[in-house]
Amino acid sequence: MDRKRQICSLIVLFAVSVQSVEKYVGEVSIGKRQEFLDSDGKYLVEWEAYTDTQTIVFQLTVETTGYVGFGISPVGGMTGADIIIGGVYPNATHYFSNRHGVGNRMPEIDDNETWELLEASENGTHTYLKVGRQLDTCDLQDVAIGNSTTNFIWSMGDDDDISYHGVRRGTSADIILDPPMPPIDTTNFQFWRMSHTMEMPARATTYWCTIQKSPPLPSKHHIVGYRPILGTPEALKYTHHFIVHKCRAPAGSTDEEYFERYIDQPGDNCYQGTRNVPTGDCETYLFLWAVGGKPVVFPDHTGYPFAVDGKQNYYMLEVHLDNPQGLAGLTFETGLEIFYTSQLRTYDAGTITAGHTTTLPIVIPPKSESHMIVGHCAPNCSANIPESGIHVFNVLLHSHLAGRKLRLRHFRDGQELPWIATDDNYDFNFQQNRPLLEEVTILPGDQLIYECTYNSMDANGTVVGGLSTSEEMCNAFIVYYPEIDLDVCSSMFPQEELRKLFGIESYRGSSWNPTITAPESMANKTFTEVLDTMVDWSEEYRADFQQRLRYDGHLAVCGLAGKYFALPDSIEYPNVTTEYVPVDVCSTRDLPDSGSRQAVTQSVNIFAIILVAIVVCCLRN
Repeated sequence: MDRKRQICSLIVLFAVSVQSVEKYVGEVSIGKRQEFLDSDGKYLVEWEAYTDTQTIVFQLTVETTGYVGFGISPVGGMTGADIIIGGVYPNATHYFSNRHGVGNRMPEIDDNETWELLEASENGTHTYLKVGRQLDTCDLQDVAIGNSTTNFIWSMGDDDDISYHGVRRGTSADIILDPPMPPIDTTNFQFWRMSHTMEMPARATTYWCTIQKSPPLPSKHHIVGYRPILGTPEALKYTHHFIVHKCRAPAGSTDEEYFERYIDQPGDNCYQGTRNVPTGDCETYLFLWAVGGKPVVFPDHTGYPFAVDGKQNYYMLEVHLDNPQGLAGLTFETGLEIFYTSQLRTYDAGTITAGHTTTLPIVIPPKSESHMIVGHCAPNCSANIPESGIHVFNVLLHSHLAGRKLRLRHFRDGQELPWIATDDNYDFNFQQNRPLLEEVTILPGDQLIYECTYNSMDANGTVVGGLSTSEEMCNAFIVYYPEIDLDVCSSMFPQEELRKLFGIESYRGSSWNPTITAPESMANKTFTEVLDTMVDWSEEYRADFQQRLRYDGHLAVCGLAGKYFALPDSIEYPNVTTEYVPVDVCSTRDLPDSGSRQAVTQSVNIFAIILVAIVVCCLRN
């Protein structure tokens, strides 16, 4: 009889499991990913999303025998967060609830159960929960899971009393639907440490450049990934980004003759002062890391070439140190560990910088909740792409503290194609190189538009373009193959037109925040002082200013083989017959009303009755 009961129980568990798995597991997966959400490795989340069924399954493995809290938050706090709480009681029964955050108090129970507990178990040290849901539940009490930055929030209890989580909680930013990076292959990759140790200058912003030389190798190799070297709390806190530039000797010199003199030198400011580094000969971006970024590994068919013909290559390492307090006396190492291999990939990779050049016309008016700056990659610059096109596999979207929404758009032959990358919830502290789920082909004559939307409500006045984190940038870094000589495909609103908008006749000094010399009423004021004190930023003026900067013609900037030039024709938004609009799953999905919810409940009840009948028959026989 006990054997029959076990078989009957398995029938019920199998039936329920099949019903749950069929709801959440599809055939087209973005790939399985995992992250430890805490620094101690006690809270592991693994997940897999399915594009065909638009569903996702999370597995939580947490070092506690108390409750487990898990949620998705737009900005990392409790308010507006989508939360589940579950666990296993000492008697082996489980508990589980769907909730939403309404502030710093106990999350409220949702009206609809849009998350489903698929599995729950506990051993002597860990609790394990497996849950599933739709990517977009179309429920206002839930957070849609998309291609933008969101935050995992987590908590764990010492016991099953969910009244308060104490200090065992945290938040971790991620872009949940980005595919996983390939693993770091320690057996086949070689490692090169490119770094610099120095005392951080006692000023708010420092861009420091050093010339570095690749290791001696007998033949061509491929760089296939990198990870940051930030071995101390100080390095982690004060390093905003680093960029590796490829250096090219001027005509008439070899790389060794020209760059060797700079090796083992302390370097200098990249863009200020004496600049005792050859920045003008190291313009091409190879790759970059920004604050919050994780290791990057390329797909197995492409890599950056180096040691071509067995020659050592020279690079410039640019490090941005962000020291707003002006602290002195801190010395630390910053840089990256580069992975390379002698097993050559099929294609050489390259990087193109797109967007708005970091110049004076990046202007965000004071106390703006939503202000957009755009940059164009013009068709007559992308014309340098070969007829077969280039294939984009990785993108880094970049702005500074005021950035809120970033979008890289793609136009061809009067039609807008799907966006290459977008982030409607940009987090300055989480700037990740993003592998694309599907490679994007860019053809000659295509136009790209990078749109950066800013919020300056927390800034002290007007925000302008510049190098510091309190100033702004609008750049997208596009990683692609096969490598071509195109380095930069950007634009800028004409500075002379900007000057006319504000009645500025002349200025001197910094290209980002110059001092006005005429007219007399503005003389000796900085550009931002004029904009803060002498411009009436009415709603009408803001709207007109926004219209002009977005839709008036831009000066197109093209960079080929490390040399930049302006194109003769201005560039603006193309005339398109069709703009790309993502599918709105909530407009196409049959959402249950109260009647259909009742029907669903009835069908579930019928299913349960059938299962009971099966069990009864099983036991009788």
